Amino acid sequence: MWRARCVDEAHGGFGRRLGETDRSKGQHRAPSRPHRPKRSAHQAIEVMREAVRQGRTWVVDADIESFFDRLGFDLVLDCLRERISDRKVLKLIRVILEAGVLDGTSLSFPAEGSPQGGPLSPVLANVVLHRLDRTWQQQYHRLGILVRYADDLCVLCPTQERAEAALAALHSILDGLGLKLAPAKTRIVGVADGTDGYDFLGFHHRMVPSRRHPKFRYPACWPSAKATSRARSRIREMTGRNRCHAPTRMLVEDLNQFLRGWRQYFRLGNSSHCFAKLDRYVFERMALLISKRHGRSGRGNGMKHIIMSGDRLGLESLVGNVAYGRTVDAAR
Repeated sequence: MWRARCVDEAHGGFGRRLGETDRSKGQHRAPSRPHRPKRSAHQAIEVMREAVRQGRTWVVDADIESFFDRLGFDLVLDCLRERISDRKVLKLIRVILEAGVLDGTSLSFPAEGSPQGGPLSPVLANVVLHRLDRTWQQQYHRLGILVRYADDLCVLCPTQERAEAALAALHSILDGLGLKLAPAKTRIVGVADGTDGYDFLGFHHRMVPSRRHPKFRYPACWPSAKATSRARSRIREMTGRNRCHAPTRMLVEDLNQFLRGWRQYFRLGNSSHCFAKLDRYVFERMALLISKRHGRSGRGNGMKHIIMSGDRLGLESLVGNVAYGRTVDAAR
């Protein structure tokens, strides 16, 4: 276990150094925000929102099919040779890529792919998709603004015709990389009238009317239905029947740790309504757990116990933690 952890950390350290290579060469001038230090998902979202404010209201909502499973080893190494000349380092990376995958008791040696969540995977994604960024900047930047964070991407265009051309361009570029878009998850969305929106980096993005000037619409974002569902599932897991007799302090600490991370990521934008609903859900789940602990049905007894504690048992609240305004400024 100790050796495996050391290897993972070594891979991660190499990945961080590799991720900075493009920066030192003055590359990545496209609005992409690769998965590396000082490049946050919030910055990618702000680039996208600013593009919508400027009138690029036709969005190519793209999803690369099984990206990490389809990364070809030869393609990865070919891309790495553009920035690494040391053959020993390249050989080491090939060994890492070709390492066996243990699934239960079965050991397999896939001919392509990188484990999603592995320390090198996000960096390798950037190494390969940098070719997408570069080709877009050189040949297709007039069609629209490409915004990418790791393998998540979208293109914002001023007209439907350009959006259709941008989608065709993405198909062509990715085909040259041995990748393809998922047909069921890729679409062109017109967002100007606010009747439709799209999900990107965990947020749902949609044009909404201003309260003061209803005829004026602005780009808003809040946690997507998928992100919210995952949060509720995690909270339900942490407050399940199997934890009925766990110390209250431990339960609260676990919940607070999760809520702080979730709040930190989703607090930027227009998340107040979603925060209030999730905050209420945490309160109700904790009340139900306490009631069961005391042999009572329903949430009433648990709610009374939480209220009488005076500080919600130490549970942190999501309400009042939304930071409005430009996400890039708020994230600094």
